[in-house]
Amino acid sequence: MQGRKRAALSQGEHYTVNKDTHYHNAPLNVLDVLALKRFTGGWGVGVIPGWVQQLGKDTGGLANVTGGASGHAVGIGPMATWSGKVSKTPVSASLRWVNEFAVSNRPKGNAVELAVSATFQ
Repeated sequence: MQGRKRAALSQGEHYTVNKDTHYHNAPLNVLDVLALKRFTGGWGVGVIPGWVQQLGKDTGGLANVTGGASGHAVGIGPMATWSGKVSKTPVSASLRWVNEFAVSNRPKGNAVELAVSATFQ
């Protein structure tokens, strides 16, 4: 068995005004934390909790009528990764599912993400 990996990624999301509706989403802060165990053969499994926090209230259009709700969401789920070669091309893939369970003033749901990358020489 190979090593363990822990990583945290925090990112901000900023939006422009929708010219048709004049709606402007407030900025978001997104924090994802990854705990991953790598195995031989390029495989890895782990868990990824996440937190989304809106940094203010939405403005314009319908937001002005409804008070421009500000919200947050917390979720957690599994992740699987693979890294290796297809022919001579290095390839990496990851699949994760995050179930949101503590949501306020945001759409609630499940996020599924598949990412594949290859390095061509």
